[in-house]
Amino acid sequence: PSLLPPPSYPRFGKILGMSSRKGSMVYVSELLEQARAVMVEGQARSPNTRVEEGQEESTAQAVAVSALIVQDLAKKRTRDYSFSWQQALASNGDTGVKLQYTHARLYSLITTCSPKLEVDMAGNEVETGGLVEPIALELVYIIGRWDEVLSSSAASLEPQTLVQYLFSLANCTSRALKQLPVKSIIDTDPSLARARLLLFSCSQRVMGEGLRVLGVTPLNRL
Repeated sequence: PSLLPPPSYPRFGKILGMSSRKGSMVYVSELLEQARAVMVEGQARSPNTRVEEGQEESTAQAVAVSALIVQDLAKKRTRDYSFSWQQALASNGDTGVKLQYTHARLYSLITTCSPKLEVDMAGNEVETGGLVEPIALELVYIIGRWDEVLSSSAASLEPQTLVQYLFSLANCTSRALKQLPVKSIIDTDPSLARARLLLFSCSQRVMGEGLRVLGVTPLNRL
């Protein structure tokens, strides 16, 4: 017999209320189909939908997958939780839909404004001294924590750490978008507009990387 200790596997919590023996199991295929249908309906109702014609189904499918993955990974790995259709498919609050919407909103801003400002999103020759507002500094701080959070999540085998970070990034970015206009100051203060656009570009880059680490494809239009 081997003298080596048995391998140590990470423990996972249970999804309460779902049991194959009791017939209450929800299959992934059913989850995805229900989520896709909800997203298609939401696209049809929303006046802000920017999905290209013919891409509605594939986009809805991608958002559905995002919503379910993020909803599951937002819980601590070892903690039991009750499955909820309403929570899994919610479009409000801290959800996968919010993360995708934030990424798509940033993409739209960057693609619209960068040609007018002739700004290099790599940050070359962009003067950032004008980023003095508290919300701008808060966003810079959160973006700067990306490597630390990714390392911590990997070391602890706890994806919730990464998901909660992305929620913080999305919420701070949403507040910054309201307080730090770019389009309206392109003509009056192009230097500040470039700095703000670079900040939002960094936020989008980190958001996209975080989603990909979770196994989610970031969307540019929603």
